[in-house]
Amino acid sequence: MKKERNSTIDTLRFIAIFTVVAQHTNMFDYAYDSFGGEFFLFLKYAVVNIRFAIPFFFLASGYFFGQSLRKGELLSKVVGRYSKRLFVLFASWTVLYIFFPKYWMEHVIEFGFLRAIYWHVLDLGRILVMVFSKPVRLVMTGTEGHLWFLPALILSMLVLTALIARRKEKWILPVAVVLYSIGVGGEICNSLPSTGEFVFRTFWGPFIGTLFFSAGWWFSKQDDYSLKAALWFLVGGVLLLMIENVFLWKFLHLKPEHAHLFGAVPLGIGIFLLALIYPNLGKGTIFPTLGNLTLGVYVLHILIRDGFLVFRPSFHPVVWDVFFPLVVYVVAAGLTLLMKRYKITNSLVN
Repeated sequence: MKKERNSTIDTLRFIAIFTVVAQHTNMFDYAYDSFGGEFFLFLKYAVVNIRFAIPFFFLASGYFFGQSLRKGELLSKVVGRYSKRLFVLFASWTVLYIFFPKYWMEHVIEFGFLRAIYWHVLDLGRILVMVFSKPVRLVMTGTEGHLWFLPALILSMLVLTALIARRKEKWILPVAVVLYSIGVGGEICNSLPSTGEFVFRTFWGPFIGTLFFSAGWWFSKQDDYSLKAALWFLVGGVLLLMIENVFLWKFLHLKPEHAHLFGAVPLGIGIFLLALIYPNLGKGTIFPTLGNLTLGVYVLHILIRDGFLVFRPSFHPVVWDVFFPLVVYVVAAGLTLLMKRYKITNSLVN
């Protein structure tokens, strides 16, 4: 009997990707920059600190990876299938983002569609030189920063696969914890004014993702989950994130806008456990369907954001901050649905 799809995971995918869009569109930054005040400052940092999305995506990926293995599929075949799909996505969007002007809508409005394309083609040589001048960044993030997740997911999977293949499962947790500690520590150091920007960012590659991906794989091997443990993880994660932010602000004078902290681990695990315990949340609503558009929205939303930024001066800051993330999400979701209809574009968003 075919196992019923987990509606809660799909629903949380929708919520998670919308928080990513809200963060990447700098929700409430415009209002705070325009009016100041503690209220808009609170809203700005509240959005920034909703940090369950990336852990959740890695956990879900590891869980479904484990489910494939549990069905009896060979490890090599599962890894090959996942890696090929992710690499094609990463390579395709790395190339596509080169051929779109950064603020394409502004160029189209100013010069017209054909002239905007013409000027961008003339500028491709300079762009390519700039891209290939940073080979490490190119391999780890492609031509847009948000694409880092795709190679990170591949590398996290390969770390776990290597340990499973060598029958070193007992080393999975220590290796994953060390990698995550390097990832978080490196990003905190990178935030310090005295260090400057690192050539290699430690949230790239397997550092952040391996712990979550491995946890998802481990959960896929279990049949029962504890609600009490899920709630303890959830509450503990929130408290730990608050403590970390206060510590970093008080002693290192770092603003509470950190993408990766240790509290994200119990927070992400707690939320994911709740999704496994209550698999039918959102069932019968539009949210699981929207959750299935997550990959397309993820790869497309930066393109939409950069294009539509030209309209910002025409709107009141509060109106812009409330509706801009929603517009970016809706347009990206609509484009995803459209691209899914055609075989030639389906593989770019699915």
